[in-house]
Amino acid sequence: DRMFVWSGSRAKAVQLSAVGETLQLATRRYNAARVIFDPYQAADLTQRLKARGVSTTEFTFSSSSVGRLGSVLHLLLRNRQLALPDDDALLNELANVRLRETSPGVLRIDHDPDQHDDRAIALALAAQPLLERASLRRPPLPSRSLGSRRGASDFRQSRFGGKQAARSSSGAQPRR
Repeated sequence: DRMFVWSGSRAKAVQLSAVGETLQLATRRYNAARVIFDPYQAADLTQRLKARGVSTTEFTFSSSSVGRLGSVLHLLLRNRQLALPDDDALLNELANVRLRETSPGVLRIDHDPDQHDDRAIALALAAQPLLERASLRRPPLPSRSLGSRRGASDFRQSRFGGKQAARSSSGAQPRR
């Protein structure tokens, strides 16, 4: 229902202590939720959170792992299975990222040079373990071929969705 975003600059760096405090409070608010982190970007912060009793999970970014994130996010948005906050920056980013096949069978989240994908990646990182947990609780659905409804190249080159596809039907406002 919310996304915390920190933006630093060369003149003013992001205060990692503030990030750590916010993450610790968020894990308490969300029933001891795990913090998923990039080991190359957040090792020190994660060690501090672990010392405070926060559950963490390492996510290593690779071609295949980012492709899985992109596929998960694409399917959730296409099937309207995400309720998103009315956050213009997030919705704009989701409207401008796309899933692209970089080589046979290898997908990647892509964006224009003047755009970003950080929020889209964060959303996918949050959604993926929830989907995995949900799939363990219910029997699998019968598989259907995507090719019968859309061409594979359409799927792999498609944009994630516009504002209409991304807006929350609940109209929930994020807290800032």
